[in-house]
Amino acid sequence: MLAVPVGAKGALPEWLTAAAEPPVDPGFLAGALADTGNGGKPGGITNVPVPGRRPRSVVAVGVGDATLPDLRSYVAVAVRRAQTLAEHGARRLVLPLDTGVAPAGADEVRAAVETALLAGYRFRQTSTPHPVRLAEVTVVAADAGDPAVVAAARAGRLTAASVAWARDLVNTPSDTKDPGWLAAQ
Repeated sequence: MLAVPVGAKGALPEWLTAAAEPPVDPGFLAGALADTGNGGKPGGITNVPVPGRRPRSVVAVGVGDATLPDLRSYVAVAVRRAQTLAEHGARRLVLPLDTGVAPAGADEVRAAVETALLAGYRFRQTSTPHPVRLAEVTVVAADAGDPAVVAAARAGRLTAASVAWARDLVNTPSDTKDPGWLAAQ
């Protein structure tokens, strides 16, 4: 599955519109956006199945002016939609961060990694089986080789892991988390 950030007024990112062999036809995607009324408002979503191709599905999510809160919304909406589609066979999500407004830098990558991991958070210690989950989420940025961006991605993973751990502590049933167990954690 491929996520596409849709800017204000339905603007598609340059990496899609200028590509020699785009993963999805930009004209087709622009038509689907118009048909669904997705003008790039943050959180707006359009899911487009692409039969016979890879990716098999494109989820176009509004990113507005691509501010950090807008980017977080884009990532969260895309991950949650991909998690829903995982129940029907989706296994991977490619999540490009570069928008028509600006390329993604270290701050955007950190925010995206944190949000992607936390949007997919589920408490695991329950007796009921969990639905199938995505196997992989790949965050893509033009400056991915920049040491500052690499460090930001690492910091995002650590922050998200810490928040998930804290959520697990809160969500653990009281009959399990007695004072001794909590102290050991």
